Amino acid sequence: MDFRLTAEQLRLRELARSFAYEEIQPLARELDREADARNAYPRNLIRRASELGLRTMTLRPQDGGLGADMLTEIVVLEEIAVGDVGFAMTLAHCWREGKFMAYSTTPEQRERFLPDFISDPEYVTSFAQTEEHSGSDNGFPYTADLGAGPRTSAVLKDGEWVINGRKRFITNGNVSRMIVLLART
Repeated sequence: MDFRLTAEQLRLRELARSFAYEEIQPLARELDREADARNAYPRNLIRRASELGLRTMTLRPQDGGLGADMLTEIVVLEEIAVGDVGFAMTLAHCWREGKFMAYSTTPEQRERFLPDFISDPEYVTSFAQTEEHSGSDNGFPYTADLGAGPRTSAVLKDGEWVINGRKRFITNGNVSRMIVLLART
């Protein structure tokens, strides 16, 4: 496999680097000093990342993104993290859950959720996976041991999904417009 960066990857790396040093770092330092956590959310940085095409870069061009591959994600994420690791995680969630909306949903769900994600420059996402008894291992298919894996349940009742359970450590959970939730059916 050839790991030399393409011209587009180099462009995005430089864009992310400039954004990190010139805009993210100074504001992150200021927000870290904010006494009230409600005032420490980097709304302007999310908007700026959207203007630069970084918030939606992993979506296909026909979906409003740049079609960035995994190597590009890593290169850009590394640069953004120099500015602020927490902000880098916020964008990484947009990339992952944005791709989920674009590739792993029904056509009806894509029509319902994807246009808002693309058009709203402050739209961020979350992934609710971790539970009190377990974390990232929830992604494994547990069929024999019902005590392992996610305990949060999803039951279809009268055409609506009823969710019961508790999640924790949800990055962006307090500001997300959409949360992808892992549950056992």
